Amino acid sequence: MRGPLVRWMVSLKASFSSLRHDDVEWTRDELGEGLRQIGEDVHLLTEHIENLLSLAQLESGAARPQRDWVALEEVVELATRLVKEAEYRRIAVSTDDRFLVRVDQIQVAQVLRHLLENALAYSPGEVRLDVGVCDAGLRFCVEDGGSGVPPEERQQIFLKLYRGQAATSSVRGTGLGLSICREIVAAHAGSIAVDGSPSLGGARFTVTIPSAVAEAGLPLEGDVSGLALEKTPVAA
Repeated sequence: MRGPLVRWMVSLKASFSSLRHDDVEWTRDELGEGLRQIGEDVHLLTEHIENLLSLAQLESGAARPQRDWVALEEVVELATRLVKEAEYRRIAVSTDDRFLVRVDQIQVAQVLRHLLENALAYSPGEVRLDVGVCDAGLRFCVEDGGSGVPPEERQQIFLKLYRGQAATSSVRGTGLGLSICREIVAAHAGSIAVDGSPSLGGARFTVTIPSAVAEAGLPLEGDVSGLALEKTPVAA
C-alpha cells in the first residue's frame, strides 16, 4: 500500500523544493510546468486515498448497492463526466437507450470510469464502450487497442495493487481501480472478465450485472426487486 503513496509524496516534496530555490530564476514556462506537476501529484495522491477508502468499504460489506431505476445513457454520462475532453473524443460510445436497469448508478458508473481510464491509459488510439442489456440484465464492454492482457495475467489483473507487464513508468495509476471494479461487480452478484478485443486488438473487459430491465418511457409500478430480466410494460 505504501509504494504509490511514498512515490507521490517524494515527487511532491521534490517539486516544492525545486520551486523554492531563491537562487534560481524560473521562466514562466518552467513555473507552469512545476505547478502542473504538483497539481498532478496532488490529484493522484487524493485519488489513491479515495480508492483505498472505497475498497475498504466494499471489502467490509459497508458499501452495499442501492438499486434504483436508471437509464443506460445516464450511467454513461456519470461515468464520463470527469474524463478530459481530449480523452473523451477517443471513446466511441454505443448505448441502447431503449431500456432502464435497476442498479446502483453511482457504483456502476464507478466501474465504467475505472475501466475507461484504464483503457485510455494503455491505448493511444480509439477506445470502444458498448452498453446494453442481455438475458441476465445489464452488460457492457470496454475495448482498447493497446498491448492487451496476457492469458496468464487475466486473473491476477484484478488483485489489489497488481500492475501487469504492460504497465510502465509513464502510466501513472493507483493499482486499485480493477480491484474496486471486481468488488462492486461482486456486490451486485455479477461477473467481470478480460480477454482480447477481436476488433481493436487490445484488451476487452466485459461486465454483466443481474438486474431487472424495463422499457424506457413506460411508467414503472411497484418495487421490482427481482434479479431476472423482465420487461415491465405497465398500462397508463
